[in-house]
Amino acid sequence: METKINLTSAEKKDLRRWYAYYKSAETRKEQLEVSSDFQKEFSHLELNIFDLPEHIYSSNQLIFIEDAENTCYEIDYGYSGRGMYGDVCPCIRCESHNDLKTTADTRMDGMGLGIVIYAQY
Repeated sequence: METKINLTSAEKKDLRRWYAYYKSAETRKEQLEVSSDFQKEFSHLELNIFDLPEHIYSSNQLIFIEDAENTCYEIDYGYSGRGMYGDVCPCIRCESHNDLKTTADTRMDGMGLGIVIYAQY
C-alpha cells in the first residue's frame, strides 16, 4: 500500500519545476545528475524523482499526460501559461486542438505558428 505524502501548494509547485527539469534533460547522464540533486534536496520525502507525478499533478493532469503519451507529440512538463504565476504544467505543442483527444480539462494558447494545449489544473 502506497503512503500518501502531504505536500503544500508551494512544495508541489517547486517539485513540478524539478520534474520538468528532469524530463527535459537531454541525456541519461543529465537525468542522473538531476535525480541525484533531487535526492539530496528532498531526501525527507523518501521518493524517487520518477515517482513524483502521482504526488504533484492533479487527476486531470494525469489524464492529460496519459492521453498525450498516446500521440506523436513530445510532452513539455515545464510550460507556464497565462495566469500561472511561475507554476508549470504539462503541455504539447501542435497545429490544431484536434491533435489531442482527451477527456482532461485543457486550455490552449496560440503561438502564431501552432498552439499549445495544456492541463493547468
